[in-house]
Amino acid sequence: MPSSITISFMILITPTGSSSLAAMARLLCAPFRSPRQVDEVKGLVLEYAGQRNDPDHERRCTALLAALAWVHRQFSRTGGADIESVYRDLARHLARSCHEGMDVEALADVLASVCSENSPGGQPTNRSPTYVQLASDVLATLKTGVKADQFLSELSGSLSGQREGQDSGIDELYRCAVCAWAAIVPPDGAESMGRAIARDRILNLEDGKLDLERLGLCSLPDLPKGLMALNARFNDLTQLPELPAELTVLSVSGNPLPQLPTLPKGLTALDAVGGHLTCLPELPAGLRTLEVSNNYLTYLPELPTSLTRLIVNMNELRQLPTLPPGLVWLSVKDNQLRRLPALPASLTNLDAYINRLTQLPPSVFNMPHHGRVSVEGNPLSPAFLQQLLAATSAPGYSGPQIHFSMEAPDVADTEARPLHEAVRVWLNNNERARTSQWQAHGKEANAAEFSRFLDRLEASVNYSPEFRTTVAEWLAKLGQDAELRRLTFQVARGATETCEDRVALTYNNLRKLSHEHAVSRGDYDDRLGEIVERGRGAFRLDALEKIARKKAQTLWLVDEIEVYLAYQVQLRDRLHLPTDIANMRFFDVSGVNAQDLEDAEREVLAREQAEFPQYFLTEWAPWQQVLARLDPEGTKRARQQMHDMLPDYDREVTARLNRINLSGDIGARAELGLEIIKPRQLAVYKELTQELLRKRGEEALMKRIMGTGNQRQSFFR
Repeated sequence: MPSSITISFMILITPTGSSSLAAMARLLCAPFRSPRQVDEVKGLVLEYAGQRNDPDHERRCTALLAALAWVHRQFSRTGGADIESVYRDLARHLARSCHEGMDVEALADVLASVCSENSPGGQPTNRSPTYVQLASDVLATLKTGVKADQFLSELSGSLSGQREGQDSGIDELYRCAVCAWAAIVPPDGAESMGRAIARDRILNLEDGKLDLERLGLCSLPDLPKGLMALNARFNDLTQLPELPAELTVLSVSGNPLPQLPTLPKGLTALDAVGGHLTCLPELPAGLRTLEVSNNYLTYLPELPTSLTRLIVNMNELRQLPTLPPGLVWLSVKDNQLRRLPALPASLTNLDAYINRLTQLPPSVFNMPHHGRVSVEGNPLSPAFLQQLLAATSAPGYSGPQIHFSMEAPDVADTEARPLHEAVRVWLNNNERARTSQWQAHGKEANAAEFSRFLDRLEASVNYSPEFRTTVAEWLAKLGQDAELRRLTFQVARGATETCEDRVALTYNNLRKLSHEHAVSRGDYDDRLGEIVERGRGAFRLDALEKIARKKAQTLWLVDEIEVYLAYQVQLRDRLHLPTDIANMRFFDVSGVNAQDLEDAEREVLAREQAEFPQYFLTEWAPWQQVLARLDPEGTKRARQQMHDMLPDYDREVTARLNRINLSGDIGARAELGLEIIKPRQLAVYKELTQELLRKRGEEALMKRIMGTGNQRQSFFR
């Protein structure tokens, strides 16, 4: 005779069309002794679990393990007295992770029946072999190596045993499933600690915010109800569970997610940067922020009208949908866009760097005056550039500042020729025997980019026999100096992405690097006067860079490369700059005029008179290295002097800030600190330099450094 408990479960079973499940239900009328019956039950359990490569396999396994532990616990305590609520909670729990076509009610009946035979008469007993075997079969599909009996004991121990409220069973089952999820990995496994931390944070969730960032997680359990903000950034997740309806913030950047689940209707912020997404689900109507850069998106769904911030850099987008009327920030860098839709007047930032745009929509001029548009790296047509120049130069222009770059030849995707061939072009017949060493250098990091750089430099307006000789001398030094070559190759990266003026500016920077490296290495140790002039040239270039930066901020149509290069080229002879670039291709679009150049020349010389001693003696790194090499003991004493000043320095800064009621102002402290320390630092290194020059018989150089002697007007190029 079947037990009364089993009969009760038979009454509750409502098959959903599966004859095998109905047959299974009938088998439950008899105790589980037949191997065939046990196999049938096992089949039903494993059908629910699914295959190991199924997306929700692990989640369903943890649901099953939690169900086995919980139902056994309930029957052990009550002997089936509250069977209807047990069955109801069990069915609801299993339905959460169930795949389509599975009869959850039949499965709930099976599990309850298995456990019911463990507790005849309501008395707690040990787990039956059938019960343990089912858990073992489920664990085997996960290939964890965890022992079933011990696992179930620990899982049962995580249960509170208290049932209060209508959903207390569901809550207890959920907590048990989370514990199972944390326990199915081996304790010494790479993910074990991360899962344990995640388990504790989930089970102790209080404010609706769950932080699982950088825990090394490969999966997540079912998420708790009431969750409002989930941060699971920088893990190894390939799938997300169903998202709670209450969720408003979802942060899953830094995970290799191929897709996202259905998004809750109340979601307001989503960031999923750096994944494997090829498409997005329907976006909630209230979404305000969407950040999905560095994926594989080829299109975007319809954008909600509430969206104010859209960042989709580094994807494969060819077009954009209609933009929301309240959009404030749009960043679409490094895509394949050939055109942009109409821009809303609310937009304050547009970043479309590196696309295929030949023009911008007329609505760009409706953006606010404090707005910024960045379209560098796009092949803007000459006609449209003229239109931009006319519009931004017109009196009363009220549109945004527009940053662009002149078009470069389409060489970024072409294969660079071998480096030694690119070098060979710059050498004369007698020097070409040296190209063999460049074959080995061609295997070094960034060598291909440097090869492209040399080819672009050859095709520039600066190429001439004299320029060729200068570059050849520079290449000869590079060939013999591995560290300088490494730095040079690194700086040359990206130099060929836009126009040839960027190549020219990069060359000037590389020559400055070469000069400073030579001083630092000791090449000028017996020519201290030349070191001073190298330092003066570096000061003037740095001063011009600051002036160019300020000028660029005042222009409404600006290519910063052209602004920076314009000052260097136009003032090269007047300021005797240590540069080789005498011409530039696109001075006309630089926005720099004759008055700007006169003002810059005066400002550089005035600043040099006031600031060069401090710059050369205390800030210019090559001179610091010369001092350390030629006078190591004196340098050590100078550094100790600076260290000994710190207590008095701190007290003075604090006292002066207190007198002007700015003791808590960090910015004021930094500014005042520099004002106090710089004169003291100058005095220390001035004394050290004077002593070195005296020993070397070069005392007169001090006047040139301090600006009181005749300054040489011929700079070493």
